[in-house]
Amino acid sequence: MFTFVKNEWLRRYKAPMIFTLIVASMIFISMQFYKTIMGNLILLDTFLSTDMMNGILGAFGVDVAAMKSVVGFFSSYSTMWVMMAGGIYFAYFGAEMIAREERLNTISYLAIKPMSRRALFLSKWLALQGIILVFFMGISLVGVLSVGMQSRYAPWTINAEALTEE
Repeated sequence: MFTFVKNEWLRRYKAPMIFTLIVASMIFISMQFYKTIMGNLILLDTFLSTDMMNGILGAFGVDVAAMKSVVGFFSSYSTMWVMMAGGIYFAYFGAEMIAREERLNTISYLAIKPMSRRALFLSKWLALQGIILVFFMGISLVGVLSVGMQSRYAPWTINAEALTEE
């Protein structure tokens, strides 16, 4: 079974790696705007305190007060990028792994192999999980680099007093 996982990984790793580079660079570029955005903090607080923005940001689990720290800002932006882009892409990618076998009519060849259908789908699922793991490792690496670069402009930690202010 692990031979199938390895083969699936080797056949499919290029597109997700390119996607990982794209999302990571989008997050990295977004983090470069941290100093400018924090310079306009009063305008940002006014904009983000509207009911509509609270609803939108709440759907993504973004805490507005947490955005005042470098880590909170990173987690807000990376959460939005990873949830939107990553979720859609990997749902499509996982479905495409099976659909491609049907479309190319190689699923019948795989059915002849001495392996159950469950093991076949499990090997595809394991390959997909490995690809997703590499995606998150890439995003984490970019996060450490981005936060490290921006840490001179603001504290790493969330200001607990800012969370309790009304």
